[in-house]
Amino acid sequence: MSTEFTVVAQPPQTFAEPDIQDFMAMVRAGGEVGETVLEENVRHAECLVVARQGSCLVGVAALKIPKASHRRSIKVKAGATVGAEQFPFELGYVFVLPSARGQRLGNRLCQAALDPADGKGVFATARTSNDHMNAILAEFHFSKIGRPYKSPRGGYQLQVFVRQRVTNRPRD
Repeated sequence: MSTEFTVVAQPPQTFAEPDIQDFMAMVRAGGEVGETVLEENVRHAECLVVARQGSCLVGVAALKIPKASHRRSIKVKAGATVGAEQFPFELGYVFVLPSARGQRLGNRLCQAALDPADGKGVFATARTSNDHMNAILAEFHFSKIGRPYKSPRGGYQLQVFVRQRVTNRPRD
């Protein structure tokens, strides 16, 4: 199989239904999200990003528009405020199949997901033990805020990261 990857970022409304279902299946494989919110979050995201190797889906990411209840939960659990005005978006659902890892595909997915934020503030959460994702977030100028908190999906800790509004972003 070729090692060339195609990365596509676009609003969820432009994806065909089978592609939305594949996206959600890939997110489920990552094991980081509750089923009750997944479909609504995916369909209402600002942007979905898919990476393919040939016709095979190998990675996903999203620029989400988080609900107020999610923001409140983060404030309670992490002691971190991620208000909608300062951080209108959340980078999330970043997952790359193990067979496609080690080729900076996570970086490409995150870059494609962050581009539509157009310099606005973005927050993200990642496992404290996920050194690779933590490094990607640092590369994109995210910094830790608040305290780590226990994930409701397993015996691991999550950390909140924020990227402040970029005021001197170059324009085309």
